[in-house]
Amino acid sequence: MPSRSTADHSVSPPAVRVPRDYNAAYDLIERNLAAGRAAKLAYVDDAGQYTFGQLAERVDRFGSGLRAMGLEMEHRVCSPSPTRSIFPRRSWARSRRESSRSR
Repeated sequence: MPSRSTADHSVSPPAVRVPRDYNAAYDLIERNLAAGRAAKLAYVDDAGQYTFGQLAERVDRFGSGLRAMGLEMEHRVCSPSPTRSIFPRRSWARSRRESSRSR
């Protein structure tokens, strides 16, 4: 399981630590789910808005599709999209998929 970033706000400016095995999708989505924020708004664009729970479900579904296509860690993906709402699903699915392998 990847590590999350930390920030020490007792100093100015805050001391931010980003671990070597950092995974942005894990940090941004899992941190909020673990904190009980599944129903909180996470992402808004012209096509709608998504809670952390909805975003996690969509990211997982997209990541499962990538796995079903045979993609593995370190593979590169080019996925142009006509809408911006697919961005978090597309980008975080690749990253989160890699972190879920170690769970």
